[in-house]
Amino acid sequence: MPWLIISLARKISPFLAKFLQYGRLNINTKRYWDSVWASGSYQETEDERHSELRNRIIELIKPESEVLDVGCGSGSLMQLLRDRAHCRCTGIDISTVSINIIREQGFEGYVTKLPNLPPEILSRKFDFVIAAEVFEHLNKPEKTLMSLQKIFKPGGKLVATVPNACMSPEETEDHVNTFTAESFQALISLYFEIETCIPVRSGLQDYLLISAMARG
Repeated sequence: MPWLIISLARKISPFLAKFLQYGRLNINTKRYWDSVWASGSYQETEDERHSELRNRIIELIKPESEVLDVGCGSGSLMQLLRDRAHCRCTGIDISTVSINIIREQGFEGYVTKLPNLPPEILSRKFDFVIAAEVFEHLNKPEKTLMSLQKIFKPGGKLVATVPNACMSPEETEDHVNTFTAESFQALISLYFEIETCIPVRSGLQDYLLISAMARG
């Protein structure tokens, strides 16, 4: 698709431009994220944008815990959890490139497309499951929550983040949802008991951070 046509379409509707460029409105495919992680462009700004958010996540994780990082990306959060809190971390992601990156760092990792979880994960139980910057990318995030609730140890907790009423689908091409504190809590409370929901400023953006206990 010629870039001039896409550029003109953006002036009419960002959704039209997205569809013309990718052939779909939700562009979060394996091919898309493989290209993102292979390019290295996301990693270049990741630390700056998410440094404070990661710090706040780590504060909620008990040392030496068994942790699953959903949408693990380049594994930077898992590295911090391993180095600072001596956690045993496993990652899952839609991108094969991402999983290859974390395996080179010594982590266990599996390729999957949410809400599906690989059998290697379904056969295990975790102290904490982290889903940082995941639910804004999903058409049906409640189905992912339903899958995740099955893999917790007794007393296990979900730690999740989303942009706080910002980075909407009109502004960020790989986002399909916008959350407020109210709508994010309503989503998580479908399957978990919310303990905390706090705003976090990280980089130049606002996020919501939830900690919630698995039911049962």
